[in-house]
Amino acid sequence: MSIAKRCANSCAPRWTTSATRKPRTSATPFTSSIRRESDEVVIAHRLDLDRGWFFAAGPEGDVVLSTHVRLGRNVAGYPFLPLLSAEARTEISEAVRTVLDGRDEEFGAFSDPLDQTALLLRERRLVDVPPQHAGDVFVRADQGVTVTLFDDDHVRVSASRSGCAWADALSDARTIADIVDTELPFAVSLHWGYMGPDPNASGAAIRASALVHLPALMDSPQAHEAVSGALEPGIAIKAFRSSGAHSLGNVYLLESGTHPGWNETKILDELANSVSRLVHYERESRELLLNERRDETRESVERALALLRNAAAIRADDAMQLLSWVRLGIALGLTDEIGMEEVTSLLFLSQKSHLMQSGDRPEDNEDDCRAHLLRRCLAARG
Repeated sequence: MSIAKRCANSCAPRWTTSATRKPRTSATPFTSSIRRESDEVVIAHRLDLDRGWFFAAGPEGDVVLSTHVRLGRNVAGYPFLPLLSAEARTEISEAVRTVLDGRDEEFGAFSDPLDQTALLLRERRLVDVPPQHAGDVFVRADQGVTVTLFDDDHVRVSASRSGCAWADALSDARTIADIVDTELPFAVSLHWGYMGPDPNASGAAIRASALVHLPALMDSPQAHEAVSGALEPGIAIKAFRSSGAHSLGNVYLLESGTHPGWNETKILDELANSVSRLVHYERESRELLLNERRDETRESVERALALLRNAAAIRADDAMQLLSWVRLGIALGLTDEIGMEEVTSLLFLSQKSHLMQSGDRPEDNEDDCRAHLLRRCLAARG
């Protein structure tokens, strides 16, 4: 049984897909009650919290939580945003829905996601912060691919993979983008590449990012020097903020830059090289912790577990910091009471919007619900 089922009590049950699909009259992975439409893309109101990229193990997963690739595309013959008319938006939206309906994989459509739904999608890194003119968001059932409409580009296809898996994420995004391109030809030039409203983003029209866990490196005196030396000139690094106000403990977001004239491979290689160096430096720092501060580090890990198992209420920032210690303890072999992927999932399941969707104690406030979730999860493995 997964940690989400065991701890979050998701109100959205699973379902299976097959090449031959039956009419949907029951719950889907996106919602416990759906509004039927004439096509096969369901109108979703909730994500299945039992799924997500962070439940799976991935390459270099002790340091690299995930890799993400986003392709920006604009449909030929239509004005770029924000000049696109309401009628044109409807035409593009319906065409994309039809294309996705033809896939064996099932997609759920979130129309004009607002409030907690939008926050939850962002907490899982399924969408960027949407501008006011953003449209439908289509999420594949396994939540590995997301298609967002009218977020600066007409169509944005994003793919997420656990660990360091650039090729797989790019392949996932390309597959869906190519399928859409067959029905809605994208604006592309042999000279300029894929066209868009931002000339600097034209060309390969790709953005890539990675989430990395750097607790040991950031605690070392050489942190600034190591990070500066690891990053290629076009790569940005910042603390990863999930819900706007709360930062995941010691998790950092690396983002590729915009490079007109560069191809996909060169852009991804620039980011992958930076990530690889940070993985090396983080592991070196962890080795130093074991050699020089093993007992102190073990005590910190054990204290974090004890606090998480016994807290009556806990703030998001405090929970993230304690979970960071537990994750480090697993990587160092100082605890085996819970798995790496389970702790990674808790970094996201304990965020505000996840608690609001999955919580079975609506009378409690956010901090109480978070503590209740963590107590149940960690007690089950203690």
